[in-house]
Amino acid sequence: MKCQYSKNSFRPWESTLLVSIFLVISFILGNVANAGSCELGEFTREVFPNPNLRGAPVEKYCQPPGFSKKIDENWKLSGPSVGGGGGGKAESFHEPAYKVVSDNFSVRWAGTFDFAGGRYQVTTTSDDGIRVWIDKKLIMDDWNVHAPKTHRKNLHVPSGEREVRVEYFERGGGALVQVDWEHIR
Repeated sequence: MKCQYSKNSFRPWESTLLVSIFLVISFILGNVANAGSCELGEFTREVFPNPNLRGAPVEKYCQPPGFSKKIDENWKLSGPSVGGGGGGKAESFHEPAYKVVSDNFSVRWAGTFDFAGGRYQVTTTSDDGIRVWIDKKLIMDDWNVHAPKTHRKNLHVPSGEREVRVEYFERGGGALVQVDWEHIR
């Protein structure tokens, strides 16, 4: 007996094909969506081609921990390279890769960090403007054009996972941003 299919008949290979296509698309979209999701103790770094953090970033990536400082960037008279993700999980919105943005740019770092409760000293050095928040509370605000300047602030931070956000802009000349915190008990 010869098996015949009508136009509306079920073909087993079609469901397999559809499931395979769905899985491939889900995998691709999942990787893109997770590119900006960083681990505990990592900053998401977003680079903007303007000094006011407006519009879409030209790059967003995870900046892995393990530096001597939490943030330590000295671009001198240059700026951040975009398009390569710095070796972390990246979403690049700029072509060609590794184009240097210099002058009139801004960067936002945001991440969740585990703090032991107690007194901390937060130290920033920047050329030009910088703002720092812990758990949506602004703790440092020097959003002005200036030569390299260091600020220190002692504050109590409750124990547990805390959101840290740093915003920086560079108007012209030297470009430097450093942020660190130390548990002082």
